[in-house]
Amino acid sequence: AGIVVTASHNPKEYNGYKVSWADGAQVVTPHDTGIISEVVATDMANVKRADFEQAKKDGQI
Repeated sequence: AGIVVTASHNPKEYNGYKVSWADGAQVVTPHDTGIISEVVATDMANVKRADFEQAKKDGQI
């Protein structure tokens, strides 16, 4: 399973992500609805962030 964060040349409202199962297939209903419910409920102010260069040095990237 995995998540791909996507960027767009359009306004930021059109950026997003794609969620896939372990076999690479797209996640479908009803699982997609459950995932988006969790995303919407997440307080993004509490999401941990890392400095890109430091994360590279630490082997996280």
